[in-house]
Amino acid sequence: MNIAGYTRFDATSEKDLSQAFDRAYNTFVAKGVPVIIGEYALLAYDHTRPGIIERGEVRKYFAYLGQYAHQRQLTTMLWDAGQFLNFSRSLRVVASIERCAS
Repeated sequence: MNIAGYTRFDATSEKDLSQAFDRAYNTFVAKGVPVIIGEYALLAYDHTRPGIIERGEVRKYFAYLGQYAHQRQLTTMLWDAGQFLNFSRSLRVVASIERCAS
């Protein structure tokens, strides 16, 4: 998403993500060099300002990103500034990926 301000995960967004991952795979992974996609997220996504990007679109984006990265043997690291994960500091585990229902 976030291509020229898009707020929906559509065919253009999917193509852009796929092409970027394909380039990483062909340039590195296919030649035996591992790739880590570090600190990815969505621009303008903020759980305190609902409606900018709908939750369903966010889920579609992250589901596709994770699936396609796995298919292309790319390792991912989600950048979370408090928007996505409900982290229990005392238990040191992610309790839920659903931070807020509203």
